[in-house]
Amino acid sequence: MLGGINDFIASQEDISVIENKTAYTLVDAAKTLALLKNNKNIIIYDTRANDNFNNKVTGRMSFMNLGHIKNAVHVEEAAFQSNALPANKNAVILIYGNQESLKYAAQLSSQGYKHVYLLTSLYDFVWSGFNVEADKEDRQFLVDHEGLY
Repeated sequence: MLGGINDFIASQEDISVIENKTAYTLVDAAKTLALLKNNKNIIIYDTRANDNFNNKVTGRMSFMNLGHIKNAVHVEEAAFQSNALPANKNAVILIYGNQESLKYAAQLSSQGYKHVYLLTSLYDFVWSGFNVEADKEDRQFLVDHEGLY
């Protein structure tokens, strides 16, 4: 399966073929763009390591310097429990990062947040914004990427 099970789930409107689906919603680049365009009060959490968030990764892993989504709050895994969360359990929340983002999405969902969305790959969002004509609007939501792409 091209892209793996996460991409399969994120690309579907109805995932009734999946048993015991997660309380949060997996989204791909196109659905992330729609969320950002249609939700002016969206809360965004970037769960990547500090070096990734601040474009400080060096050497052969420097491809991980992608900038970040505008207005994203940086929260590393160590701060998941202490991070101040929105009072409104109906707030629209977008989370992205690496494997740790799965934990944060599950944590927020288990705490009663009803509209938690998980972008499983910031790279795909960035890539589509610069390579897919229909997704070029992605660029207006990306910051701190000067000279990176």
